[in-house]
Amino acid sequence: MTEPRWRAVPDASPHQSPAWPVVSSTTGAVADPRQAWDPAALLPPGDAPLPTGPARYEFGPFTPTPLAQITAPPSGAWGPPTTWAPPTTAPVRTKRRPVVVALVILLAVIIAGAGTLVLVNKLSGEIGYQNDGYSAPPIDTSPPEVDGPDTESEAYQTIRNNALYGQTIPQPIKCDVPTVANAAAMSAADLKSWFEEASACLMTVWHTPVETAGFQLYRAGVTTYGKELDGTACGDLGVNAAFCGADQQFYWSTQLLPLLADRDAALLTADSMVLLEILAHEFGHAVQYRAGIAQSVSGLRGLLGKDTEAGKEVNRRLEMQADCFAGMFLRAVTKSLDISDAQLQMIKTAVHASGDTRASGDHGQPTNRLSWFQTGLDSMSISACNTFTAPKQKVQ
Repeated sequence: MTEPRWRAVPDASPHQSPAWPVVSSTTGAVADPRQAWDPAALLPPGDAPLPTGPARYEFGPFTPTPLAQITAPPSGAWGPPTTWAPPTTAPVRTKRRPVVVALVILLAVIIAGAGTLVLVNKLSGEIGYQNDGYSAPPIDTSPPEVDGPDTESEAYQTIRNNALYGQTIPQPIKCDVPTVANAAAMSAADLKSWFEEASACLMTVWHTPVETAGFQLYRAGVTTYGKELDGTACGDLGVNAAFCGADQQFYWSTQLLPLLADRDAALLTADSMVLLEILAHEFGHAVQYRAGIAQSVSGLRGLLGKDTEAGKEVNRRLEMQADCFAGMFLRAVTKSLDISDAQLQMIKTAVHASGDTRASGDHGQPTNRLSWFQTGLDSMSISACNTFTAPKQKVQ
């Protein structure tokens, strides 16, 4: 089945802003002055065609040289959300006497049948995992292309009123992702193997909302490398993690955590839960791509100018939406993976350390990136991650 070029809800829901404001061709006035973000006013009049070309979506604005330390936010900004917290340690079971165990077994045999089914159903209901019966598809190294919008107006409609925003993330989700104690020391082969297991977990969380919205989601593969990788479909890569739109695959440098540790030394001791957050951010870009959001932003940035403030701003909105998506994913799997307070703290350290070090970058200031990640932790409604209708100050 051929996928539509783009999908968008025709009318804004209570969680969404109205359609993109119209700029008068005679007065230049914006028809809806409530809209805080208006790069359309900077574009030539008319519905301009979008430029095309391969684009990559990276985790952070990193350079090969060591970076200055970033001051951590106040302690109050780092705690778990008020509406959600990692699960507490399960109580230790006391040993039963052999006689009691034998009686229990005998009783189970006697009431086998309907009574046993009731007990099993009750226990299953207490766990409440939402992915029973689902198996992630195999890795696809050549998924079918999905075309993005052709014009400026289609792009604005796609990023602001996408059908994806009408969905929710199911929770809790049962996942099995191995925990590696010293993530910074993982080899390229170990990282690739870990990634392939973790990507199944991400597919489990995202396949239902993405496909319910009318899109198709594929489980991308990963290429791991050292400090640099030349000649990819998205050009030469340095130390980073990236989703490449040209081949819809992930790329991951083994030097990413050491580079982040230049900003916060605590990350040298991080376990693989930090890697899971970074992967969740990049997988968020894959979701955006399948929904036409990523292509829309690439095209709009081409029209606005990649290095202009308007061009950087639209990219920051894309990046911080991926941060928000990562928070939603981690909330959905926290029960299954038993993510602790200490692990959550380290994850937030990594999110904060990945922010822009300059006043006007294209990924977002550390506190804003952390804020959008927290928004994802606090909500399962994907509309909460609609950064494209957020006030300008929230996407600096």
